[in-house]
Amino acid sequence: MVRILTSCGKFADAAVIGRQVLDNKIGMDFELRNSLGLNVGKKYSLEIRKLRFWGALRWYLRRRDPAIRIPALLASLSIGLGVVSLLIALFS
Repeated sequence: MVRILTSCGKFADAAVIGRQVLDNKIGMDFELRNSLGLNVGKKYSLEIRKLRFWGALRWYLRRRDPAIRIPALLASLSIGLGVVSLLIALFS
């Protein structure tokens, strides 16, 4: 999970995979390109930063694909309920 920043200040969070070709090119889908305001065929200077825990969790929870978003939501809910249960056990 990374945050991609453009030189004009726009940013977007994305999941990335490795490539064997070392040609300084990044493959992006239409939605990511559109959110960054990038056009096909032009060269851009991008900064890429690794997301920390909360940024990655936010990426999972904001996905449109239910196969990604629903398990992340259930995991977050389970962790929250676990913390509440632990606090109840400690203070009772």
